[in-house]
Amino acid sequence: MSHYNSEATTQEFRGWLAGVLKNHSISQRDFAKKAGVPQGWLSRVLSGKRKSIGMASLDRIKQACLSIKGSDKQEEVEKVFGELAATSAEELLDSDAKVAAALGEVLFVLKTYNLSPRESERVLEMVLGDVRRSASEK
Repeated sequence: MSHYNSEATTQEFRGWLAGVLKNHSISQRDFAKKAGVPQGWLSRVLSGKRKSIGMASLDRIKQACLSIKGSDKQEEVEKVFGELAATSAEELLDSDAKVAAALGEVLFVLKTYNLSPRESERVLEMVLGDVRRSASEK
């Protein structure tokens, strides 16, 4: 599972999400329930104590935002979440050419062994976990 962990982008996202909750008078508890994420986790994301956000959790937050903001704001929501994903992917690839090469190699192996989407996601979770651990040790 990929994680979005760009410090600047995550900070902007936190501000945007906090604004959604405030403008629609929704408590963190109610939003967390609607998004299917733990309230404590959401609180850590909003406070900046949690820097990375998993793709699955981010998608749940996105769906909850779409249901709150309505279809007339779908473009805004899609733009916010798209920018978050693009910036994080760009930073990951720019951070180290070896990481980009390794990811290409992993994708080749996934295709070669014809893994199911679930198996592929598990492999990617392991690889990205190793990348994050390695990056944090530098």
